[in-house]
Amino acid sequence: MPPRLCTACGALAVSRWSKYCAACREIGRQNQKAATSRANQLRWAEWRERGIDPTHGGEAAAKRGAAIRQSNVEKPRRRKDAQ
Repeated sequence: MPPRLCTACGALAVSRWSKYCAACREIGRQNQKAATSRANQLRWAEWRERGIDPTHGGEAAAKRGAAIRQSNVEKPRRRKDAQ
């Protein structure tokens, strides 16, 4: 198998599995991080437009509230007014 070349500068890559040489490796990581960040921002913007909120609101908050209510019934010492 021929040696792999850096996709940024054409020098020999660090290994046959690597895309970049030692000098360009950090630049490649920064580019990948930026691309991932942009993709995530676009995905979240699309979810907001569609009214989807995958954070801990909505259904997750209702489940959490029900679990806390049940725990307060079972363990009244956790309630503020029980002290």
